[in-house]
Amino acid sequence: MEIRKVFRSGNSLVVSLPKEVVDVLSIKEGQHLTFEIKGNGVVVRHQQKPRNIETLRRLVGCLKDHEDIANAILSLRDEEDREVEPLE
Repeated sequence: MEIRKVFRSGNSLVVSLPKEVVDVLSIKEGQHLTFEIKGNGVVVRHQQKPRNIETLRRLVGCLKDHEDIANAILSLRDEEDREVEPLE
């Protein structure tokens, strides 16, 4: 067991992850994690992001008469989903 100190960064409280945890869970910079309170502790898990680019393409295709809505949805994409182009 490794003890880590909580510190302030801006308006947030931060704790760094031990290298062993990062290595075992294959955590990468920029990755999303979920936190669940269990009793007096916290469970940390990888955020499983649904990745179905074809579903996104179909959704945008259905909104051809509503470019503002389609482009608002597309503006929420992560960098790796940028291959779906905004409607013009």
